[in-house]
Order: sequence, then C-alpha cells, then structure tokens
Amino acid sequence: MLNGSKDLGEQATNMTAACWCHEWEKLIQRYHRIAFQIRPDPSEITLQVAESIQNANSVDNFKLLLRTICNFISTLNTEEEAQIKIRHLCRNISNWSSSDCLFKTVHILLNDQCNWYTNSDTSLVLTDVTQSIIEGGSFDWLAKGSQLCVDGQQKYGNDLLVFCSDLVKKLRLISLRDENDALNSSDIELYSVTTCFSIKILTSIIKCSITNLNSNNEEDNHSLIWSLVRKIGSSVIIFFASCYSDEVNYADETLPWLNSKATQYIDDLTRALLQLCNISNFTSLLTGMHPDEKTANTRDFCKRYPYGFLPLVMKDIQIFIRDSNWKLYPGAKLCLTWIISKVKHPHLSEHLSACLPAILTFIDDHQTENKIVSIKCLQHIIDNMDASELKRYERANVIYHALLQQQYLREPPLLIALHPCLLSILEVIEKSPRDYRNAPRKTDKFDNVISTILTSMEYESEIAIRKAYSQNLYKFIEHMGISIVKHLKNMLSVLLSYLEVYDGPTEQIRFHILKALKYLIIEAWPRIPAHFGKIFKSLIRLLIDVRGISKTTTTSIEVENQLFNDAIQTMHLLNKCCPDLFKEYVDSIRSLKIAALDEFISIHENTSLDQYKVTDFIPASLDTTTALRLALS
Repeated sequence: MLNGSKDLGEQATNMTAACWCHEWEKLIQRYHRIAFQIRPDPSEITLQVAESIQNANSVDNFKLLLRTICNFISTLNTEEEAQIKIRHLCRNISNWSSSDCLFKTVHILLNDQCNWYTNSDTSLVLTDVTQSIIEGGSFDWLAKGSQLCVDGQQKYGNDLLVFCSDLVKKLRLISLRDENDALNSSDIELYSVTTCFSIKILTSIIKCSITNLNSNNEEDNHSLIWSLVRKIGSSVIIFFASCYSDEVNYADETLPWLNSKATQYIDDLTRALLQLCNISNFTSLLTGMHPDEKTANTRDFCKRYPYGFLPLVMKDIQIFIRDSNWKLYPGAKLCLTWIISKVKHPHLSEHLSACLPAILTFIDDHQTENKIVSIKCLQHIIDNMDASELKRYERANVIYHALLQQQYLREPPLLIALHPCLLSILEVIEKSPRDYRNAPRKTDKFDNVISTILTSMEYESEIAIRKAYSQNLYKFIEHMGISIVKHLKNMLSVLLSYLEVYDGPTEQIRFHILKALKYLIIEAWPRIPAHFGKIFKSLIRLLIDVRGISKTTTTSIEVENQLFNDAIQTMHLLNKCCPDLFKEYVDSIRSLKIAALDEFISIHENTSLDQYKVTDFIPASLDTTTALRLALS
C-alpha cells in the first residue's frame, strides 16, 4: 500500500497500472476523509509518482495522473503551496511524457460524459490542467508522434491533427433529436462545457504555433502549422458566427446553448488565429486580404488562402442548412446570416449558389422569425451583387416571386423588412419608372406592388400593421417619381384617411404619412393643383386636432410640437407648389378664429419661403431636386 515513504516512487514503478490505480484512489479517499491533513504533502506524493512512471509512459498512467491532479486541485485553495507545486508539475510533464499520450488521454476523457455532466467545476480544472501541460511544452513536443507525409517528406504531426479534429468536433453546432423537439438543460450543459474546453485547448495550441513561427526556426513545422490552420479555421469561424449572430439583429433570439464564457473564449481563439495568420481583422480572414494588406503580410496566408476561408466555410456549413437538416440545428440560420452579412461585393457572387437555396427555404417556413431572417439576407445579397449577376439563371425573378408571396401576411415586423427588399429587387428586374425615355410607360411590377400595398392599407384597421405599412411608403413614391400619378387618387385617399386617426403617444403613423405626403407633393407636382383642396383641408384638420392633444392623451408636449411643426412644413411645401391656391385658401380660414389656425397663419406670415431648401423638406437627391425646380418654375 502507498504509505508516503521515500521509496514511494519505487513502489509505484513496480506496481501494475491497475494496482497502482486502485491504491492511488484509496489514498485520495483517505486524504479527503481526514480533512486534508495527511502527511506527507499530497503534491510531493503526486510528484514522486509522476517521476516514477517516466519509464512506464502509458495512457492508463497518464489518465490516472491527470485525474488525480484535478481531484487534488479541486479540493485545495488557490493560494495553497500544494496546488502551486502541482501546477508546476503540470508545466513540466512534457519533459517526460509524450504528446501522443496526452492526446489519447484527452480523447478518452472527452468521450466520457461523466467528466462533463456531473460537475462543471471539475471540467474547469481539467481544462486548466490540460492548458498548463500544453503551454509548458513546445510546439515541437506537440508535433512529435506518428509521421505525416508532407510535400513528399516524412514529418511529424499526424497525432496533433487528429487531436485537433477531436476538439473541432465539439464545436459542431448543437442539434435537436427532432425538429419539434426543444433543447433540454442536460444537453445545453454538456455542449457548453465541452465547447469551452475545446476552445481553450485550441487557443493554447495556436499560441504554441505562434511562438514557433516567431522563433528563428520558422521553417520548422511550417507545413504542419498551416495544416493545423486549415483543420480548425472553418469550424472556428462557424462557431464564432453562432456566438455573434444575434448582434446582427436579423432576429431577436437568445442563444440558450451558449454562455458568456464561451463567447469570451471564442474571442480569445479568434484573436490567436488572426495573429497566427498575421492579419488584422475578421473580414480578411473570411474573404481574403485586401491588396493593400498583402504587402504587410509576412506569412503565407494570402498565398495559401487568396479568397480567405469563405470557400471552406460555405462547404462545411452545407450539412447544417440542407432542406431536411436546418431545423435540427437551432443556430444554423443565424450562423448563415451572420456569415453572409460579413461578405461584401464582389466576394458574395461566387458563393450565391451555395447559400441562396437555404435562404429561400427559410422564407417558405411558417415561422415569422425565419421569414425575417431570410428577407434580411436577401436584402444584403441584392445590395452586394451586380444586377447582371442576379438576373443570370433567373435568380432575380425567383427572389421577387418568393418576396411577393409574403406581402399578404399581416405581421408588422415582416412587413417592415419586406417592403424595402421588394423595392430593391424591383429595381433589378424592372426599368426605372423615372426613365422618361421609355414614355409612354406601360404598367409593370412597380405598379402591381404599390397597388397591392395601397389596397391593403385602405382596409387595414390594426394600428401596428398600419404603422408597418406607412413606414416605408415614401420610398416607393420616391422611386416611382412622376409615375406615381397613376396611383395618385388611391394614394391620397389612403394618406389623408391615415392622418385622421390618432395612433398612440408617439404618433409614428402620422409622422410617416406626412413624410410620404411631402414626397408625393414633390414627385407628382403637375397633378397637385387638382387635389389641392383635399390636401389643404386634411392638413388643417390635423393642425386643429394636434394642438392641445397632450392635454387629453398620453402624448407628450414634445411630440405634439414636433407633429404640429411637421404639418406646417408640409403646408410650406404645398405653398411652394401652388402659391395662388394656397393664398386663397388661407384667406378663407382667417375668420374661423381657431387658436391652432391663428398660430399657423401667424407662422405662415412671418416665414419667408425663400429660406427653405429642398433638404429642409426631404433628403436631397438629384431626381427630387429636379422635380422641385420644375414645380417652382
């Protein structure tokens, strides 16, 4: 039996692994039972046993030693001398043990769920100890093992690559047993703990690689290090995307399968990977380096990965976003959208065929949040691809019809995302309504979409949906230009009826409608005189309704004043368009003696319209400026 004598090492050497394991566990139990007062010091016993098995370098012995160290550290205070000695022992293990032994031991522990389920503190200690062992050794020590044929030469490192593959598997996106299933707490705990372990160990390995590259022997293990980068790079990026996908605001979803520690650790791993590749930002890692950056890169990243990791990432992510698979991986859609959001023109076009089918699958799903994710992705794709590339293989028409089917749904968040995206794809597949060279203009998809929107708005009574419809209406008016006169009657009917309804403390609908009305007056200026009376009377009713509204409702005085001034500004624009009619109508209301109208008349008479510029009414653009000048000429 182990008794703590000086010849303890000799006793351990002569024991079989099974006997040694049994006696060692008895010692641990005894140490716990007598309140850690056993003598001699357990760290000394650990050190003697570790030294005794130098000539018996087996996985069984290493596994036992690793578990023993973790058990002792878990029961000792951080400042205890015994723990300091044991941690020092961990950093020296590479002097007598092979990396192959470490790799196989960790592989066994990773596949033994008992190490991760029962006690997260134990897993943290195991992570810390394993990191200490790796960081105590050199990259040369990690690379020793089975031979690997690289460039026709036999080199070490195969065991390291296999070990990293085991760690990378733990970074795979968490999956459900069935698409209607939900994540349970035990699965989340196991996933969170094992991913944290894998991330920290990979970080330590990459830091050893950086040290090796920065040394004078940079060519040593050079091919192995780049094989290591290829092995882990894609998986690290995919996992990184699953951690940060919620920051893109594609969907307001929490990520219950991750904790704050995982996010912090993946940040450290990503920074180490960037340092290893000698690049400064994540976008370059994903899509390749900018020509200006290549001169500063002293390593082979730009040569080995001219297009970054994006081709590998898009290949590896396919398994998660297939039609039959994507619902089994809760983070798949968020991961894909985050990656796409980081890819700009011209890199996106090369990978459109790999991501577009999955995105169109998301939009066909019955859940609104999946539709919104898809629409935001499609918006990014349209904004970052040439129109000619989108039209190739009828992709633009496919996107248009997928979006068109969604405009009949009565979901406010969906409508807010949908309308700008519809407008963007219409600009790709249709000629601009502002292209007056094609006059007379025939009815096209622009007219069909705006007609559908106006019809839906006319019969809508729910405030939240009205708000969603009104938010982007001005964009359609701006893009259609003078062609909006085809829908002027319906447009004015909708706008003026919406101005009559109080929509809550923020009055967002009325603000949106006044903005749309300004654009309409500027774009459809030749036809405004024919509808001047309706517009003027509606704005007068709005001024009367708004002034004093803060006293009878929950609307603040600030909102009241802002809405009142916005309505007066619309009046100024109407005056610029039809000065004679405006003077006649203002004279007709002087005798009403209503406070709100008297205030308006006073402001009108003390305001010189010459001081107003186009930018005071709407954001300036070439077409709107030209239209307003024509209106005032």
